[in-house]
Formats: sequence, C-alpha cells, structure tokens
Amino acid sequence: MRVLVYRRYSKRYVIFIIVLFVLITAVMLKVALIAPSQVAPSFHALAAVVTAVSIAIVLFAFRNYRAEDNALGALPDQVMGWKIVFPAQIEYEVGVYRSRGEWRRGGRGNYVWSHSFDVRSRGMGSEVELPEGPFLITVKRNGDGFIEFPALRIVSGPGEGLLMLVATREGEVTGSGRIVATWENDEAELVFEGRGKTIEGSVYGNLLKARKAKVEIFHSALESNVFRIGEGINFSFSKRLLPEDDVLIIAHRTISPRELLRLLVREDPFGEDGFECIAGHGRYGIRLALDVPLRLDIGEEGKFEVVLRKSETK
Repeated sequence: MRVLVYRRYSKRYVIFIIVLFVLITAVMLKVALIAPSQVAPSFHALAAVVTAVSIAIVLFAFRNYRAEDNALGALPDQVMGWKIVFPAQIEYEVGVYRSRGEWRRGGRGNYVWSHSFDVRSRGMGSEVELPEGPFLITVKRNGDGFIEFPALRIVSGPGEGLLMLVATREGEVTGSGRIVATWENDEAELVFEGRGKTIEGSVYGNLLKARKAKVEIFHSALESNVFRIGEGINFSFSKRLLPEDDVLIIAHRTISPRELLRLLVREDPFGEDGFECIAGHGRYGIRLALDVPLRLDIGEEGKFEVVLRKSETK
C-alpha cells in the first residue's frame, strides 16, 4: 500500500509567520515612536493592538503546527497491508469522508469548501484495520470538485486528529459503446470500451468545417466537472481511473478537494501527469463533441461504469 501524507503546516510556514510578526511589530513600534506628540497616544494604542493580534496569530499557527506534527509523528514507519499498529491504544471512528469545494465569484474570488464524516462504526485498540469501499475524486485544476472516501479518524490516543482515506486499486471499468456526432457535412465516430482499470477508445473523423473532435468524461456525482481526455481528428485515447496500488491518504482533521489535488499532483499515484483528477468508482458519462467555429460544441453522450467487485477486495 502506498502512503501519501498531506502536511498543511510546515516549519517554513511557522518561520514565515514569525518573521512577518517581527516585521509588522517593528514597523508599528517605529511609527509610534516618531509620531507627533498630538497623535502619539493613538499610535501607541494602535501599535499595541496590532502587536497583540500578531502574537495571537503566531500562537495559533504554532499550535496548529505542533498538533499536526505530533499526530503525524505517532504513525508507524510502515503500514503492513490493510492494518496499522499504534504504540498504544486508540479510540477511532470508521465511516465515509466527503468534501465539496468551489470558487465563489465576486471581487478576487473566494474558495469555499465543506466536509462531512458519516460515522458507520466506532472502536478501540492498538491495531486498526483500514476500511474498504468505493472512492471518488473529481477535482478540476482550480480546486472545484468533490471527493468521497472510506475513512478512519482517530478520536483519542496517539495520532489524535488523524484522518485516513483509502483509495483501493480494486475494480473494473465496464461498458462499451459507439457514439456519432454530426454537424452539416461533418461527422465523427467514437468507439469506447472499458478495459481493466482504464477507459479506452478511438475517434474517426471526417471534418470539413469543425476544427477537431473532443472526448470528455464526467462523473454522475458532479456532472459540471468535465475532463478532456483526447482531441484531434483521428486519434486514440486511454484514461486510467483507478490507482496502480492501494493508496492511503493521511491528513490532520480535514482535507479539501484543492488540498488533495496538490498532493496527487506531487505524488502522482495514478501514473499520469496532470493538474486535475477524475478517478474512482461509480457511473460516468463520456461525450464526443465537435469543435465548430463560432458555435457551441455539438456533441453526443454515452455511459460506462467503474465497479468495485467484492471478490477482488483484499
């Protein structure tokens, strides 16, 4: 099993906060000292407030860094199969973790995300078995997306606050079909088929006015997130939808779709370079579209599914 660890707070983060605090405090004190006597009391009060706020921010950042570092430090050096052995007894919860993130427009924009943990069972012990089940990742390069994993979180004991998400390699892409998209005298044909852990296919085009044909896929859980997996006139494509190995993702308390994408881009567990990710189990749509000048894309859709078969687990 491959282990990916997401650290939200690093030593460089804490050092940056401290340096920023020192600079802000120094500037405010200097301004307060050289301020005219008429407004000196006001500047002194402002400097005191800014210094107090800066100290609070530094303490908050350091507390978060220490909590995350202590929790991650409790992990054993190696994960053997689907079991994790801790140095002491822990209390934990098993369930399903979900998170949705999106950019809200207005001004410079604001990334808003939410998360939930649907508890299915609770337990206690020093040896913990990781949960099984389907997972889903559909995240665009800007962080818009949705994630869902079988998950385990530690409530108390060594590693308190750790969140563990499991992405299994087990499963099969099922379904096949033929899609034809036409516009005036232009025509393109897509033939697709699920093979193992990938969706594969070929496009055959006879295009006069359309610039190219495009193949896109999306998941039924978030159909607005569309991912292009091929384009051209005559071409073949292959998109892997399950990881090469079982993957254990570890974070402290929560992880957003954008944070998960950063981790996946860095570690690349799916064996493909890229700055967005769609993977996991469930129902998918596949679309063949013609890129026609000065018009919206003209396309047709088909369906396929990634199934987690019980006989394949563990």
